Amino acid sequence: ASICVDLGLKSVAPDPSRSTILCIWVYFQHPNPENGLSTQQEFETLSNIGDALSDAMASNFSASFAGRITNDGRREFYFYSSSSTDLEGKVQTALIKFAEYKYEAWAQADAEWNQYLTLLYPSKPDLRWITDRRVTDALERQGDQLTTPRPIEHYSYFATDSDRTEFIKSIKQNGFDVIRKSEPTGDDSRHCVIYKKTQPAILNEIYETTGFLEEQSEHFNGDYDGWESIVMKQQEKTKRWWQLSK
Repeated sequence: ASICVDLGLKSVAPDPSRSTILCIWVYFQHPNPENGLSTQQEFETLSNIGDALSDAMASNFSASFAGRITNDGRREFYFYSSSSTDLEGKVQTALIKFAEYKYEAWAQADAEWNQYLTLLYPSKPDLRWITDRRVTDALERQGDQLTTPRPIEHYSYFATDSDRTEFIKSIKQNGFDVIRKSEPTGDDSRHCVIYKKTQPAILNEIYETTGFLEEQSEHFNGDYDGWESIVMKQQEKTKRWWQLSK
């Protein structure tokens, strides 16, 4: 299955003003026979269907798009709303230009936002993979050679200085060096430590590192807050005089 989710809704979930979930399943015309996912043949049409449904649910129900699941030859759309009056009619109108597509539409109570929090929203390891991949993708777009080792900086925050001190002892035993510490301010009461380790920025290796740091941060009552890296581009070799004509 493929899942697309609005991660930003996590900050308001569950929203008591939107306790109804609107469920709309649209069935493909040309599903991938090997896995039931969508194909390039329907990509543009399915994108247009998604836009049409989002516009209709927002304008008719002030509904928030929570996410969608693609599997088993269909795309499932989920919205949270305060009402669902004439949902079937509103969906039918929204999909009038896509009459060849079969669909199902219904609403049900979900005051706790279980569909969003337990199915659509990624697990903690999955969310870490997503955030790690965002950084490595951004580096690649800037021409970074991910296999080149470089100092990678990490950030962790702790409620007390003693917890931070114990955390630092632990990571130093695993090859990390502390860059600097920052103390609580008026806006932030946490104790921060910034530290580094030299390694490639390959996604799998980074993911293993961030998993360890997240576990260690939590072990000492803290929070791991991510990493950053300088861009390491491949340098062109300087040509010698007898190579200049080649």
